[in-house]
Amino acid sequence: MIQKIVTGFGLLVAIFAIRLITLGLYPLYDPSESRYAEMGRKMLETGNWVTPLIDYGVPFWGKPPLSVWLTASSLWLGGINDFSARLPSLLLSLGMTWIIFHLASVQSGRSTALNAGIILTSCVLFS
Repeated sequence: MIQKIVTGFGLLVAIFAIRLITLGLYPLYDPSESRYAEMGRKMLETGNWVTPLIDYGVPFWGKPPLSVWLTASSLWLGGINDFSARLPSLLLSLGMTWIIFHLASVQSGRSTALNAGIILTSCVLFS
């Protein structure tokens, strides 16, 4: 049982490590991904941290600005690149995995929680 849990945690760490390493290896493909990265870049460039801009002078009120703030902060810390644009998403997915693991652990035990975490993190469109 302990061997299974250790192997499962190793698999979770490996999945997140692969995602972390590959964050900057491919360009921003999805139109939504590039749109939010550009909004974060504009926020950083203009210094307007209140109103997300989809284009200069055109506000975007389609979503709450938290993701744009996180992207702009990441771009400020790591520079304007694909890795920095995707890093907040990876960190938030790490937090979601921890929440799912904790809830599943309380409900059904560590083994089930570990399986839930592995299934969640190994999904292609997660993070």
